[in-house]
Amino acid sequence: MILSELTISNISSLEDITKTENILSWKWQKKTPDEFKARFTVQSNDHVDVVFTRRDTEENDWELEFTRTSPFTKQQTVVATAGGHAFEILATVFHIILHFVKDVKPDSVMVWSLERRKNDPRTKLYDKMFKNLPGKFGYTLDGRADVGGSVVWIIKRIKTD
Repeated sequence: MILSELTISNISSLEDITKTENILSWKWQKKTPDEFKARFTVQSNDHVDVVFTRRDTEENDWELEFTRTSPFTKQQTVVATAGGHAFEILATVFHIILHFVKDVKPDSVMVWSLERRKNDPRTKLYDKMFKNLPGKFGYTLDGRADVGGSVVWIIKRIKTD
């Protein structure tokens, strides 16, 4: 399935995108106080790296970036590669986010995405997922901003007293 085939109506909840049959095998490559890195393989020589980096704040704040091997340069890139498997990649990335949130319990996670064009289907999908993601894990979507061709979402832990 290519990304343009993904529509918001295909996914009604977080469970739809993270069904076990859609998640690719992944493992943590690195776990330090300042960085967590997971990797999975889409197909031969096509790797996706999911990296959480602690932000320079006094809180337990993190930033997320994921990259995929470009079929053109063979280098990791944040740009959509049009290499297919978008549904499985996003399902696996969201699965990794859930594991990170459960294990690390960050105060916030900032997620960036390049927006290729106005009303990019990937951005719409992220909007829906970040709206639905947090609730049952004690998080809420704290903000969303368009920043010079990118979109950033901030997921924040709900403080309980």
